[in-house]
Amino acid sequence: RTEIWSLVINGIQDRVLLGGGYGSGWEMVSEAINQRFGRSIGHAHNGFLMMVVNVGLLGAFLTTLIFLYSGAIAFAQMMRGRQVLFACFWLAYQVYFLIGNLAASFALEYSTLDFVLLTVAMVALRQQERPLQRSPVVVGQYPSVNGARPQTR
Repeated sequence: RTEIWSLVINGIQDRVLLGGGYGSGWEMVSEAINQRFGRSIGHAHNGFLMMVVNVGLLGAFLTTLIFLYSGAIAFAQMMRGRQVLFACFWLAYQVYFLIGNLAASFALEYSTLDFVLLTVAMVALRQQERPLQRSPVVVGQYPSVNGARPQTR
């Protein structure tokens, strides 16, 4: 794996800031890697490195900020006693994500369960962070026959 990683790092030096484009960045480096090993290697065997290959350091930085932000929200929810089980699950998932992407490449794979979990958890945690706002409930949405105005509770 480390040999693949060094070839990938050498291959992205020209486009390190923006990467090769989401989903097509691997094409920048795959030819040299395939020649070196004499067979097709489909990914860098490191999700963080693949993230830089695809979306560059800028995209990887923004993705990391979102990831850390959601972790901070989960931790805050857990400490406040709100959705403790969900927050613990999310923090455990983040540990799995960090460790798993050192040896595999699933950090930005949008067609995997990992991406779905990431998206749903961030939305759910963010919605719980906002205070609930009560809007007036209108009794009788439609005007009555006698022309009276709807009542508000």
